[in-house]
Amino acid sequence: MFRKKDRRKLGEKLLESGKISQDQLHGLLEQQQRCGRYLGELVVADGYITEHELYALLPKAATKGGLFALNPRNALDITELYLQQTAMKFTLFSDEPIRTIQITSAMPGEGKTTCARYLAQTLAAVQQGRYLLVDADLVNPTLHLRLHLPPVPGWTDYLVNGNTLDECIANTEIENLKVLAAGSLPPNPAAIFASKKMKHFVEELKERFDLIVFDSSPVLTMSSGAALGAGLDAAIMVVQAGRTKRQMVKKALALLSESRTNVIGVVLNQAVDNQLSYYGYERSQYARRNGSTKHYTEKV
Repeated sequence: MFRKKDRRKLGEKLLESGKISQDQLHGLLEQQQRCGRYLGELVVADGYITEHELYALLPKAATKGGLFALNPRNALDITELYLQQTAMKFTLFSDEPIRTIQITSAMPGEGKTTCARYLAQTLAAVQQGRYLLVDADLVNPTLHLRLHLPPVPGWTDYLVNGNTLDECIANTEIENLKVLAAGSLPPNPAAIFASKKMKHFVEELKERFDLIVFDSSPVLTMSSGAALGAGLDAAIMVVQAGRTKRQMVKKALALLSESRTNVIGVVLNQAVDNQLSYYGYERSQYARRNGSTKHYTEKV
């Protein structure tokens, strides 16, 4: 979304505003090289500035569409981008709907957390029901930073440290959407996801909420990413076009299949027309009709 020229301008503005130092900027740019995330996303996630402060620094063209925050008035359009022409559209609202869904990726930096957040926010904004967004990335949790919540207590503190669930669940600006931060990070995340406590925890959440969206660890970097999906109804893989190799996507999908995760679709993130054939995707009817080139979803 931001070209290198735009990133340099954003860095200069951050320095001029006094929000970060020159050393901090160098550190952020090095982090950006490692994980492939946007500079704007990193400064918000690391707590240097808020989303509103970021919008004030970015040019209007860069903020159009809301990468870091969702305006509920645009929720219908964004929901269509995620649900049109996918199996997910039908399974979410069928007679036997999906109640728990995992959003994952092959590698870090592909946009899975943004997609998980958009999905939960847009559905809660346009569809009646009780929705919960869970930070299930127990290696690099970031939802609490993006939503300006304390990191603890979170759901691991409920399972392990004796906190009540009500102490851990946080409100959002959307009335029918709640959030669970990851909480205290365990030494072995995969063991938690494979435990009986986790199974009972998911069932307890289903008694309270109609749909629970889990933002999980990338599959190829942590085994916990595949371990989580085995206990949920479905999963969606996020793939960043032009960055993620097809072999990596295949390997990640194979690992999810081995864990008996029900992968119902893929979000091809930041795709343009000439990249679709490389991944084997075709443009959706919605994309053809509206000329969208940012998000493509397809059954796999």
